[in-house]
Order: sequence, then structure tokens, then C-alpha cells
Amino acid sequence: MTYNEMTDALLNGGKDGTVKLSGDMKNLIDAMRFFKGGKIGIRGLVELDQSYYKGTNIRKANLADAKSVYNVFKTFTTDNKEACRRPVIDAEHNGLAATDGWKMLVCRIPRQFPICDAVPSGFSNDIAFRWREIAEDIEPTDLALQSYRRMATIAKGGEKHGLLQAMRDAVRAYYHDDGDGYFNTLRLKVARKFYDMRGVADLVDALFKLGCTKVALCEKTAWSCDYVCEHTPLHLFGFGAEVEAKGIIMPLRYADDSMGAFVMPLDGTATQKKVA
Repeated sequence: MTYNEMTDALLNGGKDGTVKLSGDMKNLIDAMRFFKGGKIGIRGLVELDQSYYKGTNIRKANLADAKSVYNVFKTFTTDNKEACRRPVIDAEHNGLAATDGWKMLVCRIPRQFPICDAVPSGFSNDIAFRWREIAEDIEPTDLALQSYRRMATIAKGGEKHGLLQAMRDAVRAYYHDDGDGYFNTLRLKVARKFYDMRGVADLVDALFKLGCTKVALCEKTAWSCDYVCEHTPLHLFGFGAEVEAKGIIMPLRYADDSMGAFVMPLDGTATQKKVA
């Protein structure tokens, strides 16, 4: 699709409230900038043809350099909460963690990581939040994953990785104030829940920086494995790294199909469980 075809499709809406776009990154970004420039909100769901996108190279952090690892974690801190200003190192429980209160990145301490350099490099050894309880299962064993529904698998440099990066760049190009104090953005819909688009993409890239080659987006199932609670977070399990790593992000509670969201394609084996 050309830039004009993309903007027309987004302006007119699609079938059953879903717009399907196929086209390259330049046309997508130009279309987003058109809506930002005109202070026009995009409503409904947007599906991108993932065959047009391929993930850019993500350089692995030097796990033997505390500052290099710190740079991966610092993205997920915040100045708004005292307890979340710095990533933490928990040598007693073998973990590195960072959170802004909405999303979290955790991993086991790499074997070659210089623990003595952690605090001088920016980590805190004051465990100010209960990262182990929030992260729950870190190692993606077959036993642990029996409690989760695996919805989408993202390979480093693959189509879904490129799709996430394209969505994130599109959101950056589109995000704007409509003039009445309402900030327009596009969320990410995974199955039946909505998440911060940039937060999910940033977590996926961070897991690749920690050495993962694949990331699985999962929901934890509730009793009898038939229900998924609407308030449970999205769990991002990393695979293929020498150190176990995971991301967690909370869903957006006040979002629906009409508010504007990109749709994450699900794996063919993913099932639609009922949300409690």
C-alpha cells in the first residue's frame, strides 16, 4: 500500500472496526505523521502485514561488564518512585531486576558478571521491591510453562520482531495531544488484553540484549486452566540465553477495541481462553 492508501484506510476504518495495512516502513511512518500533524485520532484495531518487516540487529550486552548490563536495565526504572529509581542486584537470591511499577525486567546473575562492580556501575543492593514474587517463574521449563498460555513467539531478527519494532516506531511518530488535553496513542492488543506498545517492544529488545534468541509472550492461567484473569500481567519468557531472563508488563485496564491499537499476530497453536 502507498502512503495515501494507508491514510485513506485508517481514516475510513476497516471491516468490523479492523484496518489491515500492508506496506513498507516509510509509508507507515509517513501515515502516522499525517495523523499527528492533523491532530487526528486513529480508532479501532490496526493489523500490519508482518511480511514487510524484519527485526534490526540487536547487539548483545557484555555480561562480564557491569556497566553494559546496567545500561540494559536502566530503561525500566523511574524517577517517580523512590524504590524504583535504580536496578537492584540481589546476590542472595541470584537476581538482577528493574521496574518502573508498570513493567519489569529480571534475570539471573550471569556467571561472569562482576558483582563487586554492580553498585559502582549504578545498581542498588537495597532490595526495595519484591521482584521474586512478581516475576514468579523465571526459568522457562516445561513444568513451569504448563501454567501459561503461549500466545506469540518472537525470534530475534524475525518477522514478528520487525513487526514489534515497526509498531513502536509508528507509535512514536503518531503520539500527540489532540489540543483538548487527550493524548493519542496506539496500544498493543495481545489476544484479548491491551498493553503499552513501547513497553512490550522495549522488553523484547532488552531480552535479546541479554542473549536470548527467542521471546515467548505468555499469560498465566487461573484455576482449572480455563480462565485468564483480566488483571494478570503479560509474561515475556526469554529462550536461548546462557542466563535465564524474563520481562513482565501489566495490562491497560481501561482500553477496548475502539480506542486504537495494533494487533499482535498469535501463533497458530495459541488458544483463546476465556478471560475471567
